[in-house]
Amino acid sequence: MGWREHWVKWVVLSLGLLISFEQSVFAMHPAACMSSDFSSVCTVEEDILRHKLYTISDHFYHLGTGESNLYLASQVLSTPHSITLLANKMEEWEKNEKYMGECAAQSGIDGSRGGYSGGNRTPPGVCEFKSGEISTEGFWSTKGIAHGYIEVEATMPVGKESVGMWPAIWMLPKDSCHIPWPMGGEIDIAELKGNQSRQAQATLHFNEEPYTSRYQYLPNNPGVYTLSDPESDYASPHKYGLEWDFRPEHHTLSWWYDNKKWLTQDLDNSFRIADKDQYVRLAMVFKKGSECGYYLIINLATGGDFGFTDENTASEQEMKIYSIKVYNMMDK
Repeated sequence: MGWREHWVKWVVLSLGLLISFEQSVFAMHPAACMSSDFSSVCTVEEDILRHKLYTISDHFYHLGTGESNLYLASQVLSTPHSITLLANKMEEWEKNEKYMGECAAQSGIDGSRGGYSGGNRTPPGVCEFKSGEISTEGFWSTKGIAHGYIEVEATMPVGKESVGMWPAIWMLPKDSCHIPWPMGGEIDIAELKGNQSRQAQATLHFNEEPYTSRYQYLPNNPGVYTLSDPESDYASPHKYGLEWDFRPEHHTLSWWYDNKKWLTQDLDNSFRIADKDQYVRLAMVFKKGSECGYYLIINLATGGDFGFTDENTASEQEMKIYSIKVYNMMDK
């Protein structure tokens, strides 16, 4: 065999290895824009950060979560390349004068955005921090995308000085559908406790009745992801992704962190309705939400279900968002 034949053979083998490598990458990560069987393509549906497809919460408080913060527009800094959510400890005059009573005014439960069970566990009017939140309500939702993927790249406030911080990336059905929480489902893509710098968790909330979640009746819910590198933490940029597949023959939700799928929930699983010998498929709950469309919320909360601040908590915190992209993975 001459040198030309050797050269051609080497090129063919190299191309084969390259194609094989590319196929494995595409099959591994939905954002690579091609499905594992190569029968579907994935296109960038929206670049939410670049096109400013979000609103900034102002004078807002989540109902019934026990959060000890008030969301203000002034706590969100946006540029063409990033969004920074700030959390700053309130001065005494802000708590007792400027914002006095605002938390109390929003402490009821009405079944709309943030209408959680158990009432407001923070004393009325007590907001220790002012912080930032954005949402895509009114700008973007999953409606019309039966199989898609959304990915957020962000840094989180974690460590000893971030005790009581509660950064979260999550989704709810659009407010306009008037589905009481959690009868249309809630999808938590990532939630972190400030004092656990290497752990993040993903949770589904659901029920056939309003204001009480049956999340504990689903295995691996919440799922907890721990960074394998002991020298790494979530203070550095990481990618948090959710793949949803609401096609009739599928019904799954999968979580991807840093291009790795680590959790899948099968929505064909069932849960028991409280005090009744009756079971309901998760797909029936999340079908309501998918038909309505889920929108994205990213916020930096303090206190609440994820623990309260203490004397070690720094008075200034931030969560920085570098990218929010949506991919459509529907068939050709």
